[in-house]
Amino acid sequence: MYREARIAAIADARRRADDYAAAFGTTVAGLVEVSDLNTGFNGVPEMRTFAMAKGADDTPFEFEPATQTVSGQVTVRFSLNAVSL
Repeated sequence: MYREARIAAIADARRRADDYAAAFGTTVAGLVEVSDLNTGFNGVPEMRTFAMAKGADDTPFEFEPATQTVSGQVTVRFSLNAVSL
């Protein structure tokens, strides 16, 4: 899921770069930089701590998976071809 979110974010960044380039009457020249805010899944340590603190009791275990939201943030920088004014 994280891979899909990153690929979609990068594809969106490229479309936006193409739009900006078109607004300036030029085209995207190339990729300059990509950085990823690799945040991962924030709930893991908290859930592990909760599970260990809870201990064994008579509470039934839920077998239905919970819906999880996956997001990603990437910064992508492109260079533009020179514009003749």
